[in-house]
Amino acid sequence: MRCALNGILAAALVVTGSFGMTAPVAAHEEYVREVISAECETPALIKAIKSRFRIQARKIHDRPEWRIEDVTEIHQHRHIPQDVHAQRAVDRRYCHGTAVFNDGTHRSIWYLIEGGMGFAGFGQSWLGSRDKTRKVFANGPAVDNVEFCIEGLDKWNVYNAHCRLLR
Repeated sequence: MRCALNGILAAALVVTGSFGMTAPVAAHEEYVREVISAECETPALIKAIKSRFRIQARKIHDRPEWRIEDVTEIHQHRHIPQDVHAQRAVDRRYCHGTAVFNDGTHRSIWYLIEGGMGFAGFGQSWLGSRDKTRKVFANGPAVDNVEFCIEGLDKWNVYNAHCRLLR
């Protein structure tokens, strides 16, 4: 009896373990998309990142003359679409590129575009700001939030080492 019970438990662990191992890997592969994305290359979005970096350069790095001249080699690193049934209420696009600075240096830039959040994270944005954002980004993606990190310039390690949280 005890031997049979051990056999049943062992079989249950093997079955449970195999499902646990394959499901997340397959789910992860579904979202990894190394492609060129129009959403990541929206000119107004890049302009907003450049503008926010100028504030960082002045207030955090104490280099007011420092700015991003261009962002090249832009591609979408990962896309996790909004899916209410899978408990993903926010559409997320992870983008990567190379920031070219006015001093001639090049650094990797990682940024996250979040859309569809709305007020308190669900539905349409509060006071129609989602519609306003769509107009600002020239009928591009619905953008509620943009986070970016430039490798080597995350002074307070907000996005972990080498911008790992935005990869």
